[in-house]
Parts: sequence; structure tokens; C-alpha cells
Amino acid sequence: MTSPSPRALPDRPPELAAGDGVRLRAYREDDVDAVLAMASEETFARWTTVPLPYQHADAERFVREVVPAG
Repeated sequence: MTSPSPRALPDRPPELAAGDGVRLRAYREDDVDAVLAMASEETFARWTTVPLPYQHADAERFVREVVPAG
């Protein structure tokens, strides 16, 4: 028995309406500062594996390399 081959991720993930005006979408190049702010929150760092201190270069790498790689 063979397992199905993995499906490729879409080139452009869809934007989804989550209700109450909230929209879910993929990170974009202009999200670096928002990612930096989010990952610098004490509670965020407590529940994730972000490097501490989280720096601007970490946010740039996340948005430009980690996210596109899937």
C-alpha cells in the first residue's frame, strides 16, 4: 500500500474572512514590523520557540525565508 503524494502549497494562499472584520492571510513583505512586535510580546515568547531577544533581522528572516518555504 502506498501513501498519497503530498500536495503542493498554493502559490498564493487565499484570504479568508474569519468574522467580525477579521481576515486571515499569508504574511507579506510589509509585515516585518508587525511580526517583530508580535514576537517581542512576553506572552508570545512564553508559548513559542522564538529566539530571545527577537530582533528585526529575525522578523525579516521569518517573513522572507521561513514562511515562503512552508
